[in-house]
Amino acid sequence: MDWTRECVPSSIWGIANTIIRFTENVLRQEGEDTVDTLKTMRTEHLERARAA
Repeated sequence: MDWTRECVPSSIWGIANTIIRFTENVLRQEGEDTVDTLKTMRTEHLERARAA
């Protein structure tokens, strides 16, 4: 399944908002910005992928 053909554009915004809310409510540390949290996660995942 190719998600770019199967997902309607409006659902992509819903998915993005869900990820942001999850990050804000569950993953973000006290005093940390949501963007910083997402960037940290991206960096950690890239490092793990490169190490594999």
